[in-house]
Amino acid sequence: MYLGMMFLFCNCSESIPVENQANILTLPQGEGTDITLKLTKHGTLEALLKAPIFKDFSHLEFPFYEFPKGIELTIYDKKGTSKIYADYAIQYTETKLVVLKNNVRVLTAEGTQLKTDELFWNQELQWIYCDTTFNIGFKTGNFNKGQGFDAKDNFDYFRSHNNRITQEFKH
Repeated sequence: MYLGMMFLFCNCSESIPVENQANILTLPQGEGTDITLKLTKHGTLEALLKAPIFKDFSHLEFPFYEFPKGIELTIYDKKGTSKIYADYAIQYTETKLVVLKNNVRVLTAEGTQLKTDELFWNQELQWIYCDTTFNIGFKTGNFNKGQGFDAKDNFDYFRSHNNRITQEFKH
C-alpha cells in the first residue's frame, strides 16, 4: 500500500518537460520479441506471422506496426501454402498499406517466385507494386527481370514498368 501511494505521489509531483514529451510520443506503446501471430477464420488457420522484433505504434496519429528485423509470413489457402520474407516490414493500420524492404521474397503456392528490395502491398485493394529492380518467375515458366511493376496480389495480373534486362517466354 505504501509503495502504491509513493508511486502515485512521485508521478503527480511534476509534469513531463516539453522537450521529453516528443520523445515519449515517438516510443512504441508495446514491443515484442520472437513473436508468432496466428490469423484464424472459423477455426481455420489462414496465416502465420513470425518476427524477431515487433513494435506497436498504434497510439500515434498515423498508427503503424513495425518489424525492424524482418518477417516471415506464411499464408494458407485453397491453393496451398505461400511464403513472404523481408528483412524489414511496416504496416500502416489505417491505410492498410504494408511496406516490405530489403531482401523481399515471395513464393506462392502456384510456383510464382518474386525477389526485390522493396514491395508495397495495398491489402484493401489486393494490389502489390514496386519501383525497384525485381526478378520474377511465373508458374507458367516465364521469367522476367525489370524495374517496377504492378500486380494483383495473387499474380493473376502482372504489368512490368520497364524490362531492362531480359524477358523470356516459354511455350
